[in-house]
Amino acid sequence: MARPIAKGVDYFPLNVGFLSDIKIRKIMMAHGASSIAVIIYILTNIYKDEGYFMKVTDDEINLIAFDTRTSVEMVAAVIEKACEVDLFSADMYKQHQILTSKGIQSRYIKITERRKKPMLLTAYCLHDDYNNSVNVDIMSTETQLMSAEMQQSKVKKRKENIKESKYKVNKSKEKSFLQPVFNNWLNNFGDISSYLMEVLESLVLEYGVDEVLSALEVAKEKGTANVKYIEGVLKNRKIQSYADDRKSAKKDEQVDWDKESARVHGAT
Repeated sequence: MARPIAKGVDYFPLNVGFLSDIKIRKIMMAHGASSIAVIIYILTNIYKDEGYFMKVTDDEINLIAFDTRTSVEMVAAVIEKACEVDLFSADMYKQHQILTSKGIQSRYIKITERRKKPMLLTAYCLHDDYNNSVNVDIMSTETQLMSAEMQQSKVKKRKENIKESKYKVNKSKEKSFLQPVFNNWLNNFGDISSYLMEVLESLVLEYGVDEVLSALEVAKEKGTANVKYIEGVLKNRKIQSYADDRKSAKKDEQVDWDKESARVHGAT
């Protein structure tokens, strides 16, 4: 049986001037520093799976948002901006819903030059000069469809693995008090990882179930599935509660000096 042909690569070069690149700076100015995590995550997926492109689906966007601790809206906005500044090909994104670029494809071909035939899909190839090259195999439409199906299968399997880990908590009787919090997250934001369950548990132990549930509702209203935002809500409430208690205590401690003088010196 023939060995399967590898498509993705084990590494990709990241220039030391990456953050100074005008395209990256424009994305950062539009969407903040967290957009860099989204971009690097996308680049990693591109090179790791297909080698030179990534199919953009709702499932993929959800997974990127979850893994980078951002929102679905944030990921979609970063992708749009990246295409606008030509970090990724806007035409390929509009026509095929994929993220790729000439630079990515050039690096992929360079990295895989020792392979017998680096493979590029006809519809996705941005290098006209490679179409007739003996060193590059331009794949047929049929093979292209098979590749897209395999990519969707990987995403589906990844989601199933996350779901398998999240439902393990249902079997834990020792931590049943955490179930309302986990259920709230599942209902409002979707998948929950083991790491996220640990973070939510630590928040419950520090602030209590009711406070965490309330903070989750605030996050839902704001449309953000960012656990850091939820933690910030809890911290701000704690600070405000402390300030209110201090203010109340100070009010209780106020002295009626007229009455105090009458008590000490006697009424006149």
